[in-house]
Amino acid sequence: MPERARGSADEVQPTVGYVVKGFPRLSELFIASEIQRLEQAGMNLALFVIKANDEEVRHPLVDRIRVQPQYLPPTESVSGIPLRRWLVRHLPRFFPALARTFRRRPFGVCRAAGAALAQALRARPTFLSAPRKVYVKEFLQAIALADRLLDAASVRHLHAHFCHGATTVTWLAAMIAGRSFSFTAHAKDLYSPSLNPAGLLSRKLAAARFAVTCTEANRQYLLRFAGPTPVYRVYHGLNAELTQLLRNALDEPHSACACGHASGRKREARGGRETSASDSPEPLRGANAPSNSGGGGSWPSDGWSRKRGSMCSSMRARIWCAAASTSMCESSANLASTARSCRNVSVSAASSGRSICSDR
Repeated sequence: MPERARGSADEVQPTVGYVVKGFPRLSELFIASEIQRLEQAGMNLALFVIKANDEEVRHPLVDRIRVQPQYLPPTESVSGIPLRRWLVRHLPRFFPALARTFRRRPFGVCRAAGAALAQALRARPTFLSAPRKVYVKEFLQAIALADRLLDAASVRHLHAHFCHGATTVTWLAAMIAGRSFSFTAHAKDLYSPSLNPAGLLSRKLAAARFAVTCTEANRQYLLRFAGPTPVYRVYHGLNAELTQLLRNALDEPHSACACGHASGRKREARGGRETSASDSPEPLRGANAPSNSGGGGSWPSDGWSRKRGSMCSSMRARIWCAAASTSMCESSANLASTARSCRNVSVSAASSGRSICSDR
């Protein structure tokens, strides 16, 4: 496992810390691709991985990623084991980080512990049931992550993938270390109530600077719980828009994020657009707004988004028609060639007096 990076030259530049449950994973190649493209766009990244990789097959794309993953201490499942026995096995791995973090951020640790305990109680099946053990595990993982963040002052913003376990750890770690965070929601993690029980998704959305998802249906679903938090739709592979969102998160002080819900920000959901009533308006004017990779200047109006969508639809239609025409032309040529061959065989057979049908 790579050692923890302390005092490296990368700490000079503002950095976005990516938090994922496992890396690298073949089933989550889109995350590796996103990281690699963000690096190509010039973003400085740190990569924190909750669970060590257990896959033997490795995609070549992973080798093109410059950032080295930092793995949190390994943990076992809390299912089927008493919490006391689980803590006896795992607490020694986390106690040094817990002591360091509590010494440096006692209020943050107490806040996160209270949030984790409250969620463990809220998520019980019945009032008399024991608290959910998984939030004890995620609290300790957040302690380990916050311990690393406190040694990496350049990591000013965290971004998690999948809105259940990884985002819960990120939410608690951001609470401890005093960082802002955002997350990307995908599919099962978004729609399965058991993964975000008892209003957990709403609480994470309320604390996040923004949320991202990959389809408009997902975005509309998230808007039910988002309150004043912006929710953006960014299709996989369109990393210019995500790059701009993350750069904005690095540029904006965390103190402004902490009280962002009281700054008059509001959303108008008509047509999938979001607006801001604060003094510094959101740079993204719509879910499909083009990105200004230079980080400054004026943004095109919403008319450009509609025009671009129309242009893209027209272009896709033309590409499909061109491909279909090519395929039809090839098929017609093959049919013509086959017909000529059959005609030649028929003429040859008729001239020789032989039948072109045979029982043999």
